[in-house]
Amino acid sequence: MAHAGTEEPVTAHTHLVAPARGAELASVTVPTLVVEAPADPVHPPPAAATLAAALGRARLVAIPGLGHVAGDETAERLAELMLDHTMSIPTSA
Repeated sequence: MAHAGTEEPVTAHTHLVAPARGAELASVTVPTLVVEAPADPVHPPPAAATLAAALGRARLVAIPGLGHVAGDETAERLAELMLDHTMSIPTSA
């Protein structure tokens, strides 16, 4: 409970984050990548889309076959997306 701030199961927490923190999420200005895991039983769609919409300017990408944990068949694609996202962020001089 100390970590999550609630005794609700993690699945309940997921569905409340975007509405409960809408103003905070909307104020995020850093480039954000939200990865949807269509096979995730804990945070199933549309959880990622809800989060991306609350962020406003986030890039939403789904990885077919990705579940709650990246396995051998999805880890490479996940790594590619994270690297591409990171490399696309301009650095300040």
